[in-house]
Amino acid sequence: MPPILISQPASLAKEEWLRVNLTGTPGAHGGPDLVFVSGYAHYSGAIIGSADNDMVAVDYVAEILVGPIWLRLADVSPTVHLAGYESQEADEADMMWVRVKRCTWELPSPPTPKRIRLIVSLDIGGGEHASITSLGYHLAARGMLAPDQDFSKNI
Repeated sequence: MPPILISQPASLAKEEWLRVNLTGTPGAHGGPDLVFVSGYAHYSGAIIGSADNDMVAVDYVAEILVGPIWLRLADVSPTVHLAGYESQEADEADMMWVRVKRCTWELPSPPTPKRIRLIVSLDIGGGEHASITSLGYHLAARGMLAPDQDFSKNI
C-alpha cells in the first residue's frame, strides 16, 4: 500500500530563525546567507494507526513548508523528530510505535514565494487510537535569501 500523503499540517507553531551572513567568507559561493530554522508542525488526527490491526504499520509522507523566502538554495541539512504522540486506548493495543524514517527537502517551484519543503517519511502502529500530534524540525540552509525579510519577527 502506498504511503498516505499529508500535504500540510493542521497548524505550525511560530518558528525560530537565526541568520548568519557569510559575505566575504571563502566557500560562500552558494549564497551569502546561512539560516537555522526550528519549529513544530501540529496534526489533528491526520496521522493515525491502522483501524484494522494494531500490529500493522501505516506509512505516511508529511510535507511541511518552513522558513524564510529564498531566491536560491545551495544546500539544506534537515532533521525531524517526534514531538507529540497520543494513545487514547493504550491498554487495548498489543504494540505501539512511531518511526521517522527519512527527511529530505526541496525548493518547490511553484509556489511563489519559495520556501523550503520538508518531506518526511514515517510510520505508526498501535491501532486507530494511536496518533502523531506534533513533529519538530530543525535545519540549516545556505543560499540567497529574498530581500526585505524581518528576522526579528519570524513567521
